[in-house]
Amino acid sequence: MASSTISVTRSDAFRAASDYKSRSRSSFATIRDFWIQEGAIPLDTEGNTILHFLAMYGNAFVVRKLVEDSGNNNNNSSIVKCEDLFGRNDKGNTPLHEAARFGRKSVVEILLRKQESLVRERNSLGETPVYVAAACGHEDVFDHLIAKIDGDWEIMTRSTDKSNILHAAVMGEHYGLAMRILESYPQLAHNHDEKRRTVLYLLAQKPESFRSGSCYSPHNYMSASLIISVHFLAVLIYWFIPSMVYQPKQKGFRASIVAGFRTVIKAYWRTRRIYDEKQKHAFALELGKRLVKEEREWNRYLDDRMGSPIVEATKKGIIELVNEIIGKFPEAAFSFDKNSRVAASGASQNDKGKNILHIAVKQKDWNIYDLLKRKIELRDGMLVGDVDNRGNTILHLAAKLGTPSSRSVQRGHLYEMMWDVCWFKHVSYNSPPHLWNLRNKDGKTAKEVFVKEHSEIREKAEKAVKDMNNGLMLIVALIGTVNYAALFTPPGGYRQSEDDPRYGLLVFLTDDMRMYYLHIFCGLLAAFVAFATMFSIQSCPFRSNDFYLDLPLRLLVAMGSLMLSVVFIALASRQVYLLERIGFPLGEYITYACLLAATFILGTIDGSFLLLYYLSFLLKLELLP
Repeated sequence: MASSTISVTRSDAFRAASDYKSRSRSSFATIRDFWIQEGAIPLDTEGNTILHFLAMYGNAFVVRKLVEDSGNNNNNSSIVKCEDLFGRNDKGNTPLHEAARFGRKSVVEILLRKQESLVRERNSLGETPVYVAAACGHEDVFDHLIAKIDGDWEIMTRSTDKSNILHAAVMGEHYGLAMRILESYPQLAHNHDEKRRTVLYLLAQKPESFRSGSCYSPHNYMSASLIISVHFLAVLIYWFIPSMVYQPKQKGFRASIVAGFRTVIKAYWRTRRIYDEKQKHAFALELGKRLVKEEREWNRYLDDRMGSPIVEATKKGIIELVNEIIGKFPEAAFSFDKNSRVAASGASQNDKGKNILHIAVKQKDWNIYDLLKRKIELRDGMLVGDVDNRGNTILHLAAKLGTPSSRSVQRGHLYEMMWDVCWFKHVSYNSPPHLWNLRNKDGKTAKEVFVKEHSEIREKAEKAVKDMNNGLMLIVALIGTVNYAALFTPPGGYRQSEDDPRYGLLVFLTDDMRMYYLHIFCGLLAAFVAFATMFSIQSCPFRSNDFYLDLPLRLLVAMGSLMLSVVFIALASRQVYLLERIGFPLGEYITYACLLAATFILGTIDGSFLLLYYLSFLLKLELLP
């Protein structure tokens, strides 16, 4: 065994193990000599041996040679013995665990051929390799491992918290794999872990996995971090991307079109991310539908110890799950949050005793609130009879400030105040009049709660409006001054020769000059309207009710008039070019015109979108029942 006398360092062994693309005998020889020299010693601080690293990097060539070949030994035994394959790192993972975690199917196949009982080994968390594969979403590895356990439920379950492979797939957000597991083992949907959480409950904790929790939902457009116009382009791409959940296998020319479209979408990282999010949303929704379908009765969720999926979905704003659950189990609409029947005994109990309507109102979730209005009768049972443990009705909860978990994401104090006033009025319109006089345990009515909660934000909104208004008034004054001066300084001036029968008249007395004066006059008028409106805003008393309709309308008129004055200045400038016969090459003129128009349009949309969105939403509330 001359080769064993060669000193092989740990660095040499690690480099050879990580060179998974190489099938050279030198890499195998290095690792073989290291194994013969050092054995299963840890190579890092986490207790990973050379076998663990080979499994992590998927070096199937070396693994096969180690566990199947005899090397330089004269007998038929392999270099790595069966008992060596059970070696564990500090997390209790065997090499098979690591191969399953990193999705190394070829290594998994080799290890199981050598020692099939590895599939039953558990790590420190009580996870078997098939559980690890499900948690990491490696479907090919999962398929190979699940075939080896022959329906053994114990192997499918983590021993420490009793969660099964379906729990693992959902927690890892691998919904395609979760759907396959559910189809093969539907009984897993009925099991719960030691915290009494079902798979449906875990799915209800994943708002980012649904469209309602993403920026592609219409109600969340205001939360977009991009420029509004760019975000609308992303939404448009999202809508055109087909869902792969129900996508049938295409053939021929149609298959080529679909494959080409997917290739183009995935070519750029931003569109690829949109594609991946669309597929995740579609698979999560379909998985939610199937899990709800698998539920037999809702009675088990009435137990306070059992996590209620509909309560959790309401807290997270997942309207898709709430809709599916109420559709099959209408009685679920009367669910309370955990420990809701426990009497309040202090501040720690302030959030107890709320039904899902209370939760939706507190979080200012328009979608779920409107869904509940459509699906159930908001009468004494839900709307009047139920109060939380602090004596708060839905009006008291609607009067509170929005929370970071609220589905309505605002930009700035002004819009926060506007939406909060709108929300409070919207809920009050759907409430019986006597709720206005009910007092909570603090002795306050809903209106008093609103005034107290919003006193600071109202002052900040007032300051923000006045600061913005002061700057805009200066700009409008300058625009008006320029327009006024332009009335008396026309292009070309006046005829100066006393011999000219038209002495003192305009040099350019044409239709173009008339259009010039018309644009100047309209620009001056728009600037005057903008200034007058801004002055009225400056003198506004800024009461809470002013933020509902009066102040937004004044802001819209002021901003619209300002934009119009700028447009008319641009049109008047164009008339000057026509009068003075100043020409540009057609291509250059079109390029500059398009750039200026695009900049103006995008800036206008981005600057006024929030206000227009609010007013359009308000109009819908006023017109629709």
